[in-house]
Amino acid sequence: MKGETQPQRNANSHLEQDICIHIFTVSSAMVGVCLTVIGLIRVVITLGTVDTLADDLLGASLTGPAQNASP
Repeated sequence: MKGETQPQRNANSHLEQDICIHIFTVSSAMVGVCLTVIGLIRVVITLGTVDTLADDLLGASLTGPAQNASP
């Protein structure tokens, strides 16, 4: 950016890279959590006779738009 020195650019680049790593780590963990919960709900439904919308809602949240996506 205009007016930034080389060390400032390097610091900003490192910070952006660090943030991206954390976002990808957390998002992959959330995918795992959602799939685990959906699987557990399906097991409960299979063992019982009660059907629920919880697995559909979690699936929708899993495939929903990214909230903090950068262009």
